[in-house]
Amino acid sequence: MTLAQMETILATIVVVPGTEGITLRAQEIAAILSDAELQALGQPPQQMQITSLREQVRVSMGGGRFIFEDRSGDPPKGRLAEITSEFVRLFSSKGIDLFAAYGFNFDIAFDAPGPSLAAALVMERFVKADELKRRGSISLNGAGLRLYFDTAEAKCDLRIEPRESDPSAPRFFSHINYHYDLAGKQFPAVDTLKSDFLGKWNVFIDLAERLLGEP
Repeated sequence: MTLAQMETILATIVVVPGTEGITLRAQEIAAILSDAELQALGQPPQQMQITSLREQVRVSMGGGRFIFEDRSGDPPKGRLAEITSEFVRLFSSKGIDLFAAYGFNFDIAFDAPGPSLAAALVMERFVKADELKRRGSISLNGAGLRLYFDTAEAKCDLRIEPRESDPSAPRFFSHINYHYDLAGKQFPAVDTLKSDFLGKWNVFIDLAERLLGEP
């Protein structure tokens, strides 16, 4: 079973340091991303963005977090985890060894199977439309899902809805966040981070296939 016409929209790793006010110099960033372009956003600047065309990666710094984004449009690769780990080592060289949290985000789009519309398929498979009509006098035209669950040490937030929030859309949009509270624990080693990042992507795709693929 596969997701028809699947499109990778977003893959990020988010790191939340245990302290504010980390300052990075251009030469330190260039040691990791040699073709980095830096851009300050906001007035006064509240966020810094670092873009590497060669690596197809963007790093956003601000608001108490670092967001490492794969800009390739392809299924995630381990390189994003390696770049994240290199920045974490840079933070450690500045005396920041403990982190509050980190997480993974994945967004995809794909076709609903067969002739079904996305919102109608979710309603048919997962919603008690008769109960909603009885209790709320609602005649449902379609639905989306938002599910909260745990897997291993990660807290998961999964959204499945019609693309562009359009009940007549034939495609799904799905987002998942895997959140890890570190609470003073060490940030994972690069091989562990890479394995988990790619593994969670595969778990997400498999879950979407089982929930919304052909019956």
